[in-house]
Amino acid sequence: MGKSSIVYVIGLSLLVAYGLLNINESSNSSMDTYTEYYGRSMTHNIALAGANIGTRAILNNPTYSTNLLDQDFAGGKFNMYVTHTIDSAFVTSAAWMNVSGQTIRDTVIAVLRHTPFSKFGYFSEKEENGYLKPNDNTPPGGNMWKVTGDSMFGFSHTNKRWNLGGRPYFHDKVTAFNTPNTMLYGGVYDPVFNSGYQWGVTINRPIANLTRLETEAINGSATPNMSFIENNDASFNFFPDGRVHVRVPPATGAVRNDTLPISSISSTGVIAVKNGDIRVQGTYNGAVTLVALKGSGIFKGNVWIDGNIVANTNPNGNEASPDMLGLVAQRMSYLTKDLSRTSASVVNIQAAIYTHDGVFAAEEYNTIPVSGRINLFGALAMAASTSTGKITGGVLTNGFLKSIRHDPRYLASAPPAFPFSNKMELVSWWEN
Repeated sequence: MGKSSIVYVIGLSLLVAYGLLNINESSNSSMDTYTEYYGRSMTHNIALAGANIGTRAILNNPTYSTNLLDQDFAGGKFNMYVTHTIDSAFVTSAAWMNVSGQTIRDTVIAVLRHTPFSKFGYFSEKEENGYLKPNDNTPPGGNMWKVTGDSMFGFSHTNKRWNLGGRPYFHDKVTAFNTPNTMLYGGVYDPVFNSGYQWGVTINRPIANLTRLETEAINGSATPNMSFIENNDASFNFFPDGRVHVRVPPATGAVRNDTLPISSISSTGVIAVKNGDIRVQGTYNGAVTLVALKGSGIFKGNVWIDGNIVANTNPNGNEASPDMLGLVAQRMSYLTKDLSRTSASVVNIQAAIYTHDGVFAAEEYNTIPVSGRINLFGALAMAASTSTGKITGGVLTNGFLKSIRHDPRYLASAPPAFPFSNKMELVSWWEN
């Protein structure tokens, strides 16, 4: 064999050996990559499992607060921590796994919140007439019906059953505890559930909401009678520049008669009257919740809407508007009677309204003259149902027609400390 052949064989051997070395190193590298990928995937799945366990526990029981520590799962471990605030719960799942001498870690965080009643375009405990006169706590009762010509926008719920006839229109999902009462209206029963319906659903309204609002108002200011007023009625006339004129009592202003920025009255954004009524109108700038509590007054705890109450930055068509108003009444919410109104009158209300014991209604809705239309853009939650006007033979004979539209901003946010249910919903999910 010649020298050239010997050199060729040696060179070829070296090339083959080098190739085999690279193949071996590549194989080892691929195995390391696969092992690391497997470890990271499994650790992430373990963290997901812990977060799902905590989330499901809270959805089934909103008071759940048990931490699960050093839990073995799928070859690794996880710690699951639960923390609560006034209106939210946080689930943190931290997982780890040892793979080839390396500890791999991962974290998943879930955020849940109590469902605020501002999320609903319309909410009632029962579909019965719950109107309370100013000096009478006995409602007339009787079923209230949604019929052809009635339309509901935003989530709609009742804790009893709907009374439906003809073709009422529900734009968003409809829920209730019982199946509906039905009737033919104009020979038709064909309600439109544009986004579906679900029966067997109950959503409670804890009385603790009112106690919490009282506390928020008391804590809102260190100055007496600023954000918490007792044993007196009060009126609030809002201005577009962020100020509000406060009179206590409304007729004379003998206790208070001043104009201040909303922010200087309450640092929490909650202003409350206890054993008194609230009167409100104007154009508000900012976020605030007004609360009327009964206290010792059996006919107190009412909110009276004396005229238009609207946002400085119109939220209708502008979800970036920062202005929000919550109106919370323990007893009743009234649109104040004004005999100067005519069939052409329009009252605009941009607010989330919550009435714990009664309903939102036009004062003396069934006896006042035809008074025009109420446009409510916001949210409405009540203890029962009512009407803003009286219709005979398909014609309005007293009071108001009404239009209720849900403010889509309230799907994700709410006025300060606005009442919420005892149930929780998942609103955020973060994965590392």
